[in-house]
Amino acid sequence: MKYPCELVQDLLPLYIDEVCSEESKKAVEEHLSECPDCRAVYAEMRDSDEIELTPSLANRERQKAESYQSVKKKLFRKQLLAAVGAVFALAILVFAAIGILKNTQQVVEYNKISVSIAGGDLIGRLRGSEVSYLKIKRVSTTVGSEEKDVLLFYVSDTKWDELINSEKVFSEFTLCAADKGSDDISAVYYFTGDYTNLENMSETEFQNTILSSQLLWEK
Repeated sequence: MKYPCELVQDLLPLYIDEVCSEESKKAVEEHLSECPDCRAVYAEMRDSDEIELTPSLANRERQKAESYQSVKKKLFRKQLLAAVGAVFALAILVFAAIGILKNTQQVVEYNKISVSIAGGDLIGRLRGSEVSYLKIKRVSTTVGSEEKDVLLFYVSDTKWDELINSEKVFSEFTLCAADKGSDDISAVYYFTGDYTNLENMSETEFQNTILSSQLLWEK
């Protein structure tokens, strides 16, 4: 049925008096053909002494206005509930999207990272986002006849942090503190590959790893 019973019953006085629109008339007749309850109400209203067979023009206009206002109010309530439901559903989708973005980890590009010494500590700086994960590996290697310590690291952020932060925002993180031997580190590389067994690689393998990394700082 196209219309609920309450709306059709509000239109019945206008339908009986033949003062409703052609569209309303068709809607009422279609509903009555399918709904026995409304047919019973229609029969009772039609046969009731309370309904005049030839109401005055003023009464017809009053009934028409009252029925119209009743239908209008019910339609407005339904539209309002539908709008509130739509806003609520949209809010759920927005919060769900934010949750997904906040949990979407991504490796940061090296060009957003800088490394420097501050107070004896090796400090990394990320531009335009917040660090959510930091991977660091310190490896001793031999360059010529000299043994040196190098740091390899990478950081991750989230899609959410990337979206909400501007390029003016910076977050800092410690790569090696002074009391952990930062002075012994000769170079810092940004490496996003496999960190498994870096310290057990041969010199040749490790040098190939260095070649695939980005040098960000060197003593």
